[in-house]
Amino acid sequence: ILLYCHGTLFNKGYAPSKWDSAIQLEALPAMNGYITFIPDYLGYGSSNTDIPAYFDQEITVRTILDMLPAGVSYLDDCGMVYQKEMYILGYSQGGHAAVSVLKELTHNNPYDLELKATTSIAAPFKLKENVAHIIEKEVFPATAYVSYLFTSFNTYRWNRDLDDFFRGSSLDLMEQYLAGEITLGKMAANQSDTISKLMNPNFLQDYLGNQELELKQSLERNCDFNFTPVSPLLIVHSEKDEVVPFSTSLVTWKSWISNGADSENVIFHSLKDENHSESADAGILLSLNFFQGYR
Repeated sequence: ILLYCHGTLFNKGYAPSKWDSAIQLEALPAMNGYITFIPDYLGYGSSNTDIPAYFDQEITVRTILDMLPAGVSYLDDCGMVYQKEMYILGYSQGGHAAVSVLKELTHNNPYDLELKATTSIAAPFKLKENVAHIIEKEVFPATAYVSYLFTSFNTYRWNRDLDDFFRGSSLDLMEQYLAGEITLGKMAANQSDTISKLMNPNFLQDYLGNQELELKQSLERNCDFNFTPVSPLLIVHSEKDEVVPFSTSLVTWKSWISNGADSENVIFHSLKDENHSESADAGILLSLNFFQGYR
């Protein structure tokens, strides 16, 4: 069984439970002999009226793991024969989710499935640094990652006025999204790529300075990877990733090795030329090869 954690979706119609075709990148493992479970996250599928709990570590882990007993029960009801072994694979947001699930299962695995190996591709392991990577620029081609993150965290954690963060037409788009009047995809397509037009200038100055400590701590709490991986783990990241800094994966991997993880068991693979999107293709192929060694 392979548990696939999908990357960021800006259109709820692309949620796994909404697919009308199996011709998806995530279907590659199923073509290689894995029974592939692809859970929706909170805010998608049957919960699509909710604001997505984007990068909320606790909610995401709980949502993903809810699928395991339901999925296994379905296989049993269908009389399907399968090995009680599990692999975890995630890309981008899903890479963060995959290692978050791995951390939980390292401490608490009540499921009748042996965890064999995990791969994380192009994951933003450090949200605070990733936000700074985006908003410290004059122009960033994918500012929707920040607006999505802040809107979600504000809904579930902060409860601040949105104009603390955003300004002008960007603020209007966020409010329309919260009111259910605009899709996340439309918000992403219509908001400005210019940071000064997107963000409240006072917030921008404070965040890039030494202020907004509570907010930064909230982002850090949802990137809690302070554990020592025991089962095989492959981290894949490209040096040319323009969305998620390569350094955040490398630093996270080094911290695991420093804390006693076996470097022959917990492996970092550096891609050289792929951008963030291209990393998915290369990373999944590397993952399948990595998993093959444990089948």
